[in-house]
Amino acid sequence: MLLDKLRVLGVVTRAVLSLRAPSSQLSLQVTRREADLYRHLNNARYLSFMDLGRWDLTLRSGMAAQLFRDRLSPVAVQIEIEYRRELPLGQAFILDTRWVEVIGKTLVCEQLFLVGDRVHARAQVRVLLRGASGVAAPSAYRVFVSSRHRLGGPRDRG
Repeated sequence: MLLDKLRVLGVVTRAVLSLRAPSSQLSLQVTRREADLYRHLNNARYLSFMDLGRWDLTLRSGMAAQLFRDRLSPVAVQIEIEYRRELPLGQAFILDTRWVEVIGKTLVCEQLFLVGDRVHARAQVRVLLRGASGVAAPSAYRVFVSSRHRLGGPRDRG
C-alpha cells in the first residue's frame, strides 16, 4: 500500500515538472507484491500500471489542466490487451503511453510494456470525457494526440 502511494506521488511530481510531453515512459519493475503464483506480473497489475501511465500522460501533456477547466473526467470504456511475453519477477520494464487517435466520441490511448525494444504486452484503451452535461466531444483534445501514430508501427515487433 505504501509502495503504491509513493509510486503515485513520484509519478505526479515528475509529470508536473515536465509539462507538454507528448508521451509518458515510466520505468517500472515487477516486485513480489505484483507477481502471481507463477512469479509473473499479475494480470490486475497490468491494468493498475496502465492507469498510472494514463494519469502520468494526462498530467505531462497538460491535458489535466484543460480537463479541469472544462470540468471533465476521463473514463476508460474499453480496454483491449494482448499479452505477448511474460514479465517475470524482478524484470525491469518501460510502460510507454501515448494518445494515438480520436475515434467517434473516444480518445484512444496505446500502451506498450517494453523490455528493451521488445513488446511484452500491448494495450489499446478508449476513453470518454464525461462532464455534468454528459459526454464531451473529444475534438477539442485532438491537440494532445501524438503526431506519430504508432498502432501497428515499427515498434510493434514481437
